[in-house]
Amino acid sequence: MGKILYFAQKGLVLNETKKKILVVKYADAKYTPQVKGKYGFPGGKLDFDETDLDESFVREVREETGVTINPGIPFFVYSWKYVRNGDLVRIVAVARLGEYKTGELTIEQKEEKETKLNLPEWLDINSIVVADFVADEHLALKRFLEIYKNL
Repeated sequence: MGKILYFAQKGLVLNETKKKILVVKYADAKYTPQVKGKYGFPGGKLDFDETDLDESFVREVREETGVTINPGIPFFVYSWKYVRNGDLVRIVAVARLGEYKTGELTIEQKEEKETKLNLPEWLDINSIVVADFVADEHLALKRFLEIYKNL
């Protein structure tokens, strides 16, 4: 069994009024079926040849949501792991703030993707139910909600 390590960035992206966050909802996940039907933060893995973390973050959010953002500060680090084709995969992720800049909600579905997403949506921050999110993101979401109270 091989071991693979990835770095990812996930966004808690605020809308113009700063009352909603942008989320994706998992329609299917080949190697992590437990996330199906759960909300998650948009974002993704850093490509090997990328050197600008802000550009990578903006690209990943745009690919998953159709929205261009202003990248904000990192505020939480977390990780998760799963088995893919006999290899143990660990992803270390940084949760970052972001602000809506332009764009309409759409999604780029790529055939080779390990996960399939439903159309992204804006959730009212005051109505968020942590249990509706992917379990690996609960602590990051709770930290965001603490920060949000002080914005």
